[in-house]
Amino acid sequence: MRVLLRRLLEADGHRVETAVDAGDALKMFAPLRFSLVISDVVMPGMTGIELRAELALQDPGLPCLLVSGDDVERGLHYAASTYRTVFLAKPFEPEELLRLVHSTPLPKHGLEGRAAS
Repeated sequence: MRVLLRRLLEADGHRVETAVDAGDALKMFAPLRFSLVISDVVMPGMTGIELRAELALQDPGLPCLLVSGDDVERGLHYAASTYRTVFLAKPFEPEELLRLVHSTPLPKHGLEGRAAS
């Protein structure tokens, strides 16, 4: 999934950094600033929801797109109650992801890129 998202976003003109899991994403986030984080909800160790909560502590205005095919109800509920968080159920069409990326108001700080984990 990471590779496909990277290819899709790069083909759309975005700079992309990828992480293998939430811990890796947190390590990357500390020295860098991102415009948007895209994360799966279901991951080994820390979930995407836990990652989102941690990143919000570091940068409350950071937008996040959570995706999942397994825990759709939980993802939808969390996104609906969390500032600048959107949920996308798998499977999804590439155009649907790009529409969400394009419609997300991005912060003025940060890299002109996206992070997918």
